[in-house]
Amino acid sequence: MDTNGNGMLDPEEAQGPARFMLDRMSRNNPKIDITKPIPMSVLTESFQQMRGGGPGSDGRFGNTEEEVIVEKNSLVPGFATAKVEKASVPGFGASGEKFRVQVEDRDLKDADDKLRQYDKNNDQHLDENELKEGRWSDSPMQYDKNRDGKLSRQELATRYARRRLASATTVDAKKTDDLNSKRNRESREVVEDKKDKSNPFEKRASYRMTDAEGKPPTPAGLPEWFTRNDVNSDNQVSMGEFSKKWTQESVDDFQRFDANQDGFITVKECLAAVKKGFIPGAASNAAATTSTASASAPPATGGSTTATPASKPTDMRSWVGKKLKGLDKDGNGFLSPNELTSNFAETDTNKDGRVDLDEYIAYREKISQK
Repeated sequence: MDTNGNGMLDPEEAQGPARFMLDRMSRNNPKIDITKPIPMSVLTESFQQMRGGGPGSDGRFGNTEEEVIVEKNSLVPGFATAKVEKASVPGFGASGEKFRVQVEDRDLKDADDKLRQYDKNNDQHLDENELKEGRWSDSPMQYDKNRDGKLSRQELATRYARRRLASATTVDAKKTDDLNSKRNRESREVVEDKKDKSNPFEKRASYRMTDAEGKPPTPAGLPEWFTRNDVNSDNQVSMGEFSKKWTQESVDDFQRFDANQDGFITVKECLAAVKKGFIPGAASNAAATTSTASASAPPATGGSTTATPASKPTDMRSWVGKKLKGLDKDGNGFLSPNELTSNFAETDTNKDGRVDLDEYIAYREKISQK
């Protein structure tokens, strides 16, 4: 009641359904004057007296639906009191909930159709007798807002608006249920599909394409020596497959074909080298020719003869040493786990946390034999 929270009931706040109770309280308590601000403590005290039947209380209180006793001076013996029944305001309270709905043009159209069909006296209303002529799914008279015993165009439209909203709610709920059912069904189907699909390669050891003899197909233009040296038929020739004994000449030949210097000659590298005219053994032949020419050539007059150092490694140790140097980023002559990122534990045989040249040579020879 104290809407502004000032601890007083102001005259403008003493309105509405509470006004009747305030009038009764003012008759029994001279401290209450509804034309002036009333302390809430006074109202609380007076209300408690009414509830307990204290002094100045008639022992009756209630809501607007109760019977109100109005005291009057007795004029005729036996008729000292008169009972006045106060009716509730139409459209309010629990029964008024059905009337709080937005009426649309389609609802009014439905109401007009019913009026044209059943309004026999053309008074733009349907009374109880006229309503009996139709078939209704509910009791139309529950929408008689003003309780005059007949339904107006607006009251009929309110009925159709309420039915429209109820139908829309049902449809939305059905759509939601259908959507959830579809999602659940699709989820189950996905799970079942995953269970049913088996891996066609599950029991196969290799997926490599092979020819009729079970060997990888040989690309066109690949020299015969490549297929012959590729003992394990993995379409690449390792250092162990290329030569069992390493010399300067065999190292030169291998490097001609191993373009990326990873210790393996792939089909692509071999074809590229063949296209350039490289042939295994050509390096040793070229070296022999150079040696013969140098021996037969006369020395330059007045000049001095000096030995020319070899431009390539002379054996396996020298060749692998170049590989190690390329990986040795800090230049300390050893490979750390950060510098040799693959198979470091296998290569570090003495487990000192670094790989030296001898360990790296042993590792390279091991993988070349695979």
